[in-house]
Amino acid sequence: MNFKLKDAVYRLLGFGLGIVLIIWGVQANYDFPLLIRAERGDVQAEMTVARMNILHPDKALKWFLRAAEQGDAEAQMMAGDSYHSLGDDANAVIWLRKAAEQGMVAPELGEIYFDGRGGVAQSDAEAAKFLRQALEQGRCGGNAVPDLVQLYLEGRGVAKSAEDACFWSFATVDAQPDAATWTKTCPTLNVPALARVQLRLQDWKTTHPKACAAKG
Repeated sequence: MNFKLKDAVYRLLGFGLGIVLIIWGVQANYDFPLLIRAERGDVQAEMTVARMNILHPDKALKWFLRAAEQGDAEAQMMAGDSYHSLGDDANAVIWLRKAAEQGMVAPELGEIYFDGRGGVAQSDAEAAKFLRQALEQGRCGGNAVPDLVQLYLEGRGVAKSAEDACFWSFATVDAQPDAATWTKTCPTLNVPALARVQLRLQDWKTTHPKACAAKG
């Protein structure tokens, strides 16, 4: 093969490889400099790449774990959530607890204790604590609200309180409930008790204007 022919072949191969990389990058919606930073251990880049794969928990998990192992609380929470989505509550609880220890609580942690999954002993007290903390931080995914309401109604892990159950039933609702909804949701409360709950909700909306607007 003469020099000119060999040079043409190399150019063609290089051009073809470039096209493949461009197509792959577009399909994956990736920014190559971002990938390079993520590969080098940049936490924010790792988190961004993970979120780009959020519809594919197994792929997202890889990047969340890389950031989580560097101590990032949000990444630890998201790694735990990814494990939970994949049905691996044993690993989910490890990372969700690490995030909770840094003050970032996911409702899934409360749900795991509520049901006693992932190798942890069932604990109503732990479930109530983590569910309440997650709601206070604006995370209300899954069954966080109904589970916490049930615990208060039945007095499991917390003091039995129909008022608290009523409060948490509405704490994450943006719209103002009508009279029929109040009666249906909190049937055992008298007028003074309902008034107390309404005052609590007013204070709550003031201090938590975006409560439960997002999961993570």
